[in-house]
Amino acid sequence: MSEPLASQKILDPITAALSQPFDGLGNLPLEVARHRVLDVKQTAALLSLSVPSVRRLHRQKQIPEALRISSRRIGWRLGDLVDWLAARSAA
Repeated sequence: MSEPLASQKILDPITAALSQPFDGLGNLPLEVARHRVLDVKQTAALLSLSVPSVRRLHRQKQIPEALRISSRRIGWRLGDLVDWLAARSAA
């Protein structure tokens, strides 16, 4: 069995993130889905990290900039995270 291509490895987390239930929004076109905002738990799952690790990387500005959802919540655009993962895998 051959090793999956780098793009396939990146698409797997995207597919996983998009397949999670989001109030019936799971069938969005890819270009629209890239703008979906993931909370910290979903971001951690996408990146295969723990929630504290995502928060630490955010404080250290080592992951894409988060969006302020409310006074106590932040989130990340799925597309920004996917692009960041692609850049890291290409480096």
